[in-house]
Amino acid sequence: AEEPSGKYVETITVTDGTIDITYGIDANADNLATEVLSLKPLVSTNGDVIWVCGDAADPSVTVADAGKDSKSSSTLDVSDDADFEAQDSGSVDVDSGPPPNLCLAASPDDFVADDDALQACLDQGGTIALSPGPGYILQKGLVITKDSTVLTSKAAPTRARIVAAPNMAAPLLASDGKSGFEVTFIEFDGNRPSRTGIGTCTGYRIFGTNVSFGGSSNFKFNDNRSTRAMCGTALQINGSGFEIARNTIDDNGHGVEVAKDSPEPWADGITLGKCDHGNVHDNIITDATDIGIVNGGGPACMITNNTVSNVARAAFAGIALHVFDGEGNGDHTGSVVSGNTITADAHRMSFGLSLGMHPWFPASTAKGGAVMGNTVGGANVLIAVDGVDGLTLGDNTLNDPAGTPGCGGPIAKYTVAHSGTSTLPGGATSRVYDSCIP
Repeated sequence: AEEPSGKYVETITVTDGTIDITYGIDANADNLATEVLSLKPLVSTNGDVIWVCGDAADPSVTVADAGKDSKSSSTLDVSDDADFEAQDSGSVDVDSGPPPNLCLAASPDDFVADDDALQACLDQGGTIALSPGPGYILQKGLVITKDSTVLTSKAAPTRARIVAAPNMAAPLLASDGKSGFEVTFIEFDGNRPSRTGIGTCTGYRIFGTNVSFGGSSNFKFNDNRSTRAMCGTALQINGSGFEIARNTIDDNGHGVEVAKDSPEPWADGITLGKCDHGNVHDNIITDATDIGIVNGGGPACMITNNTVSNVARAAFAGIALHVFDGEGNGDHTGSVVSGNTITADAHRMSFGLSLGMHPWFPASTAKGGAVMGNTVGGANVLIAVDGVDGLTLGDNTLNDPAGTPGCGGPIAKYTVAHSGTSTLPGGATSRVYDSCIP
């Protein structure tokens, strides 16, 4: 093909996206002929395409990648796609440090799978800033492969959205053994109503979990939303030195308030397999269907100022200190549960605070931990101590219990059994809940 030309333009060439215009033909021979005007495409930090002309100074931006991977289509439920909610706390300053990778090969607007394009961006490390929209669709899931990776929204505090395709059988986002990474202002939508694997929800349900970080350290998961997990948990953590803060975690799994749609369809809000010097604070957990926040052990884990509520769906407990063998091993030495608010409508929560794991596994005994300054109401049993040694239970505000327990006895504010050397306040009802979740 012939090169573009005109009355004043002799040639136009494009190299790596930069347009070079060479003047000639009838252009003024003294002032313009043979001169070259270059136009370089870039992307601003707010996602706009801009052009740098000639020798003008480059702003702090990154070169646009106009390529777009071919993708396979999928069907999904995007009934929540208008909920790109913002939070008041914090924002990501994408102007500081190196420019972010906007991952333009993936799109939140085209309703086709973005796994390969997004994974390629994650594999580069650095800061990846995604665009809000109906959602980036995943069929295989993403993995953080570089230490100190930052995954965020380019329009923080408005969240970008990642949505599971119906055939998804893995966490939306995972990390194994990485450190120093941050995930902020992202919505993870498990798309439970459209998932095809619900009937397989039994046993260790990692394939139905939204987010899973294993063996990871010094990371942050803040200001996100995790919703509609198929089963398992909205957020699974095994790590040390981490912060989980100001997240909205809602509508995960399927409760026992109606007939089950699989053998074990429920999901935790936050599952702390091992919480070694972790800080879990100021999260809002609504309608988890297993346990709102469960800690399987780990030293000096702080669980503070969280709000756990069950209104539409039933849960087995609001906050629990339990035993996860091979992870935290039920050792809660130095850990604190304080300042949390746990509420439930009638028939929507078995235990408010479950301290010890005998209702699930009578042979497992937790150790240590301090629980005080929490407010609990609406559960069948507000505080159940059963299967823990060395616990310190301080003053907590106990409102009215409610519901119709299925086992163990009538509703109660505070029950104790199998407490070993624990330091407990008076006024408890002596009651054993071995293998009984009311």
